[in-house]
Amino acid sequence: MVLPGHLAGGFLATKLLFFISGAIFTPAQTTILYVIGILASEMPDLDLITFFFEHKSLKLQKTDSHRKYISHAPIVWLILSLLIVLVGYIIGNQFTSYIGWVILFGSWSHFVFDSIEYGIMWLWPFSKHFYCLRTVPPEEIDDQKGTLGYYWTFIWKYYVKFWTFYLEIIIIMLALWVAFH
Repeated sequence: MVLPGHLAGGFLATKLLFFISGAIFTPAQTTILYVIGILASEMPDLDLITFFFEHKSLKLQKTDSHRKYISHAPIVWLILSLLIVLVGYIIGNQFTSYIGWVILFGSWSHFVFDSIEYGIMWLWPFSKHFYCLRTVPPEEIDDQKGTLGYYWTFIWKYYVKFWTFYLEIIIIMLALWVAFH
């Protein structure tokens, strides 16, 4: 899934958390929590920054995967989130605890979506196996990975043929519908 789908997923995950918990906050706090949830849905991709500094380029080789870095490990986000929840509980601040839950829901929405075709190391550090429903076939694109031409070709030649492209459109449309109704 690409950026718009992850952001929409983070919004929907945060909305689901509010629905499940029934928690009520001030309008300002609610807005802050939505922003955190939406940003948390993209935070696992911070490993692209690490990848850039390690390789001095965003040009991936066929054997490279930014999903092999620690920011794409669900257990890291689980521990971080639960620590924030615990701090909120210790200091008696429901809003702080809720930040932890929002980060958990947002980041794990990212992992669920990435698990559809690309895979996530759900059992890291015990296993480096990537779990996914479907493996994306390798694409043959003339442009170097990491270039605008590569991504343009990938989206319009390959990604539109994946059923997840349409799932992503549905998720984005659902998020917009939920936001405005």
